[in-house]
Amino acid sequence: QHGGAALPAVEPSAVTSVGTALLSLEAALAVLCGIPAVDGSPLRLDPAALEAGCALDDLPGLYEDCLEWDAAALDPMQAAVLGWCLARPSLRDVGIVQWASDRAGGDTALDAQRRWEEGEEYPADLASVMWGESERPDPRRLDTALELVRCVAAQIPEAHRAGALATAAWLAWSLGRSTHADRYAAAALRIEPEHGLAEIVRSFVAHAHLPDWAFRR
Repeated sequence: QHGGAALPAVEPSAVTSVGTALLSLEAALAVLCGIPAVDGSPLRLDPAALEAGCALDDLPGLYEDCLEWDAAALDPMQAAVLGWCLARPSLRDVGIVQWASDRAGGDTALDAQRRWEEGEEYPADLASVMWGESERPDPRRLDTALELVRCVAAQIPEAHRAGALATAAWLAWSLGRSTHADRYAAAALRIEPEHGLAEIVRSFVAHAHLPDWAFRR
């Protein structure tokens, strides 16, 4: 029941490399988008960070492309950009809806998120995905996303890890792996005690709530 729940083992140097890549990405975003850089961001812009920052212009494209990445051999910038997205609820939720549907679902979710931020109501059919009440997703797609996110969570510095852990928790839950989901959600809450998605997943597990599609072939 608990087998396979541990995050992949990584060398400390890999975590350091992803941390450096994350600082470079934040410096690039400060230039590209005006997002304030954090203390310690490098003065020189890394071309790879600029390229990763530009990839955020097509967020569904990034989320679709990353399913083809080799999760076991992520480039530090790949782990950094995905970890950066998953740390931001509005971007993370687009990824969850897309991985549970398809590229078109990601486009729809991104548009809905923008409209919601402008005061419109969030579409019920998209919200139903998060609650496990939509059409049954492709389990292979969810499993690929879960393995990718687990590898990101293992490599990104702990202070930035809660988003990836909470996403891994939802993906594990969506596949019916409640024990794994609870473990990831609990780890996210140890880093960020009021993490919304992690609290939701733990609530699902505590109430033995599984996604509706778990009961349908």
